[in-house]
Order: sequence, then C-alpha cells, then structure tokens
Amino acid sequence: MLVGIILLAAFFRWRGLNWDQLQHYHPDERYISWVASSVDFLRNESFADAFTADQSTFNPFYWPAEVDSEAVSVLVDEPRKFAYGHFPLYVGVAAENGVSGLFALPALQALSEQISWFSALTLFDRVTLVGRWMSGLYDILTVMAVFLLGRSLAGTRVGLIAAAFLAVTVMHIQQAHFFISDPAMAFFVTASILLLVWSLPPKQEIFDHDPNPFPKWLFWAGVTTGLAIGSKFSAIMLGLPALIVIIILSRQQLVWRLTKYGLIVLITFFITNPFAILDTSCALDFGESGAVLEGLIPGACYIDNISAQNVMVNGGDAFPFIRQYDGTLPFLYHIENQVNWGMGAALGYVGFIAFGIFTVLALWRGIRDLRVETFDSIWVKGIILLAWCLPYFLTTGQFHTKFMRYLLPLSPFIMVFAAWLLNQIRWDGGRRLAIGLVFSFTLAYAIAFSSIYNQVHPWQAASLWMLNNVPSQSVVVNEAWDEYLPSSVLVDGRRINRNRVNIQDVNWLSRSGALDTVEKLELNLQTLAEGDYYVIPSNRSYGVAPRLPGRYPNSGQFHQLLFDGALGYELAFVQDRPPRIGPLHLVPHLFDWPNLSPPAVMTDYYNARLQLMLVRADESYTVYDQPTVMIFRNTGKLSAAEMLELFELDNP
Repeated sequence: MLVGIILLAAFFRWRGLNWDQLQHYHPDERYISWVASSVDFLRNESFADAFTADQSTFNPFYWPAEVDSEAVSVLVDEPRKFAYGHFPLYVGVAAENGVSGLFALPALQALSEQISWFSALTLFDRVTLVGRWMSGLYDILTVMAVFLLGRSLAGTRVGLIAAAFLAVTVMHIQQAHFFISDPAMAFFVTASILLLVWSLPPKQEIFDHDPNPFPKWLFWAGVTTGLAIGSKFSAIMLGLPALIVIIILSRQQLVWRLTKYGLIVLITFFITNPFAILDTSCALDFGESGAVLEGLIPGACYIDNISAQNVMVNGGDAFPFIRQYDGTLPFLYHIENQVNWGMGAALGYVGFIAFGIFTVLALWRGIRDLRVETFDSIWVKGIILLAWCLPYFLTTGQFHTKFMRYLLPLSPFIMVFAAWLLNQIRWDGGRRLAIGLVFSFTLAYAIAFSSIYNQVHPWQAASLWMLNNVPSQSVVVNEAWDEYLPSSVLVDGRRINRNRVNIQDVNWLSRSGALDTVEKLELNLQTLAEGDYYVIPSNRSYGVAPRLPGRYPNSGQFHQLLFDGALGYELAFVQDRPPRIGPLHLVPHLFDWPNLSPPAVMTDYYNARLQLMLVRADESYTVYDQPTVMIFRNTGKLSAAEMLELFELDNP
C-alpha cells in the first residue's frame, strides 16, 4: 500500500512540470531561476575568492563579477536581494549540473528525443525544470515522512491513511510544480519532528545506561532542522519541540545538551547557507523595531532580507501585491482557503476539526504522562508535534499576508491528525466508509486539479491569440503588478518576440490612500486612451481595488466602468483553465468579493459550458497556473477627458 501511495504522489507531483510552456510565469520561481543561472560552484579562482562576498560565484546576495548566463541577462558585480532559502537554490543548481552532464552523454542522447529536447534548452529553462522536479521529490519524501510519523504516533494504519491523504492534497501538488523553497522546508520540518519523536524511547531504555543520553535521532534532528532553516527562516520555530525533547532526555547538564544541539543546527545551516554569515556588506535600516536584529550580525544581508520579508508579511504599504489581504480575518482566512481549495472540503473539515480535538487531548493527557515519565505515549509524542504546529499556526495565521503556501509546513501534521481521528471510529464498516469517502473526494479533486496541466496556459493562449489578431506596433496596455502580455511564443519552431507590439502599463495598486489622486487616474486614463488593446492577465487588480474604496477611491471605480463598456473598450478574448472533471468545470468566483458585474461576454463564456461556480479563492491559488485572462479592444477611442467624466472623483 505504501508503494502505491508513493507512486500516486509521484504521478501528481511530476505530471505537467512544463505547466507554463517554460514562460516562467511564477515570479518567485522566475527570480530564483534567474539567480541560479548565475551560480557556478567551480569558477572561483581560489578558495578565498569562493567565500568572499563580492568575489564568489555562488553568493546569493551578489551578482558575480563575471557571469555567462544563457538566454537571460544578469547584472554584473552588484549586490542583489535574495529573500529565499539558499539550500534549495544550491541543490537545484547542483541537480541541474548533474542532469545536464548525464543527458549530454552521446549514448543517452541517442536513446530518447526527450533527452535531446532537454539538452537543447537554455540553462534558465533547464534549472527551472530540474528545480520543479526537485520540489516534487521533496514533497514525495514528505509523504514518506508522514507515513513514518503517523505510524510512530498511532500505528501503521494511521501512517498509511495520513500518507494517502497527503499524496492527493491539492496544495502540495500545486506547490510541487514550482521551483521555490516551501516544499523543501515542509519536508525538513516534517523530518525534524519525526526524528525528535524517534528520540523518545521508553523510559527504562533511556536511563538504564546513560542518565543524559543524546540519541542518534536527536543528532539527525539537528541536521534536518538546520536544513529546514536553510530552506526558509520561519523553521526557526523548530527550536521549541527540540527544547522539550532535550529537557525530557537530560537530567543533568541541560545547558551542554542544548549547546550541542544548537551547534549541530548552526553548523548545518552555515554549510548550506554560508553567506548568511559571511556577507555583511548590506547597509541595514530596520528602524526602531529592528534594532535587536541589526545587533546580531552588523550589516548582514541575510538579516536585511529577513527584515524586508517581516515588513511584507505584516502588511507594509511598500508592497501593493499584498493588498489583497486587507480586511481578511486572521486564522479563518487560512482555514477557509484550505477547506475550499487547498485540501478540499472533506479533508479540510476533518483535518482542522481533528487538529482542534487532538490539541485539547494531547495537552491534557500529555502533561499527565510527562509527570509519570511515560515518554513513549501518543500524547507525549503529540506534544512534540503541537510544539511545532501551535506556535507556527498562531504566528503565521495572524500575519496580514496569508499566501496559501504558508501553511505547507503545517498540513503534513494535519493529515496525521485527520488520520488519527478517523481511525478512532470503532465500527470497522463505519471507519472504512469515512476514510474511503474523505480519500475519494480528495482524490477526485486532485484529478480535477491536475487536469489544468492538460491545457494550454491561459497567458500562452492569449499570447497566441494576440499574435494572430493584434497588428504589429499596436499599443497593448497591461496592468502593473501582473504578468505583461503577450509573451514571446514559439510558432512552428520559430520564436515570435513580444516586442512586435508596443507594451505600456497602467498602475492601479500603487500609490494608495491619499496618493490615489486624480493625477494618478488621469495618467492611467491617458495611457488607456492611446491604447489599442487592454489586457487583464488575472484578478490581481480588479479583485482588490474595487473592494477597498478607502485605499483606492478613484482607481477602484475603473474596472466596473471597463466591464460595462463605458470606457470604449469591448471584451474580445477570454480564457481560463480551472480544475475540471470531464465536462464539469470547478470555477472560483472572481467577481463576487469585489462586488463587480462581469462583462456580458464573460457571462456568455461561463454559460456556454457546464460549470460549478464556487466561492472566492486566494489569489495565490489561481494567479500562477490557472488565471483568467481578458483582452479588450479599443473600439470607442474615447479621450482621457471623456473617460474622466465617468468617474465620481474623491478629490477633484
């Protein structure tokens, strides 16, 4: 059964890795691949240069002085921002080097056209594909770790159920298709908790020979914790479950045991993220709130990037792309999106209910078992799990910014809790029925979601439509903070460059509040008046500005006027690719939350097919691999002044 579960997980995670026709539509992934294309472990002239911030060819915080990167332009000899885990970056580069070297062998080239196709790609494309494959591998390993964790906690059946649930969890399937750090972090977090649980054998086995043991599993837990932090800094919260385990194990010399564990974590982190310590060239400006951070390593670029991410997750105004979370409820918004989209209703409801029930029982019974030193009970082990889950959820859930992927390191444990709860059903028939229904519903949803990889990406489809319908040198207006279309496309083996049209942009999300002025509106409308086509790549702008009149009193009126045809633009093209089972499309409701009426052509597009219009979805769930794109043609040719008269100006 476990082999079947692993194969099922591999099928979903490695299917459709070229989901965007290598157009690099995920912005975080695109940046990581951009940096990866300049990383070279072997080109340094000396060992000293390799670990000198502005000389090394593998420092994520500095563009190398000399770099030969295929297909993309990179900066040279300049500092750079890198807010992602270094360890997945390095592993992705090393994996690409290994795969490319292997596939370059003439014997393999002759065996398969797929190998020849891969070898002909640019480095930028190759590292993206291999990085996606590695993300899938991390998540497959997470499925295996969840099985072992469930078995250690409550038996083999619970382990198998939990692994099966995770294998078909849509959020994990989706994130495994992106070359990002979250799947790596989720695996190493799960592995760390598993190893900490394994460090708790029965009491008599602990203290018979050594009153202060340091089990081998605790050593490896320190290693995986270092790798987890090296994948994403928020894994630092693994310190609490480790502290609890070391306190249980150490009757004497507690400080020494903690120091030893901390050194294992730090050494592992330094080996995999050397420039987090070595590069102190950044000029830090944290303000009053960051004084403590700045004092840790003066000038550390790593801390500089962590600080910037902290500002972002707490809703800093400098980041327009997080305005989608204004007005969302802490904790509940995360749960809503997991139940509706990330896990599906059946698994989502069972999982979060189980999380709550297990928390109450583990805290009650686990403390009792600790008092009598019954360290191998399910409830003491449960406390180790909760020492990660509760602080992580309570911290992450209250952030202003609530990307669905932020719960990726929590969901493996929710699968264990769900499996445990369903396994408590004492009637065999009822237990099998409940488990079967939850798994079947989630599997059906996973199949529906994976169907998007059988379809052309909507932005690629839009680009091909524009190639055939938009004359060269036309002015194509795009929305800032979204993907600019058209993309460069391949037609009969020949690349048609996007520069055949004149791409301009309007910016509805920047300059909010008092800065959303008439002058900003006039500038955008002037660009619109001069445009021939207007592209809305996704709901990034119209899903935000209209529902936040306090921030966007003028800009928030634009999209409804556009959809009504009042601005002289008519909808000429629409394309999406939602999950579907056979002819039934599972469509997120894009227009309800911002209180918009869609264009009539959009309504006809929906009505022409069999679909189930569901609830709102978090933008980060839809925008990368299943956006809804609309292209409007300027038929009315209204002037900016004529358009401006249609707005009820907040500050005329």
